[in-house]
Amino acid sequence: MTPKNPSPADPPRPLDRKMAEALAREAGARKISVARLSILSNSFLILLKVVVGSLSGSVSIVADALHSGADLLAALVAFFTVRQ
Repeated sequence: MTPKNPSPADPPRPLDRKMAEALAREAGARKISVARLSILSNSFLILLKVVVGSLSGSVSIVADALHSGADLLAALVAFFTVRQ
């Protein structure tokens, strides 16, 4: 008689090909989703900093918006990398 619950000493069953492909697709979709969120949040942050810096006359906030542009560039690189 076969036990219903395998013992901890039993080796794990390997994933079949369809399950492995489905998990890979899901992981890829999650990476793309996170990269998109990063692009959107960085874009919003840049816009907000430019508007607030311009309205308040603060050069440092506008400069920080330019610095955030580098973060946006990195997010774009990540997005195009995970999309492939």
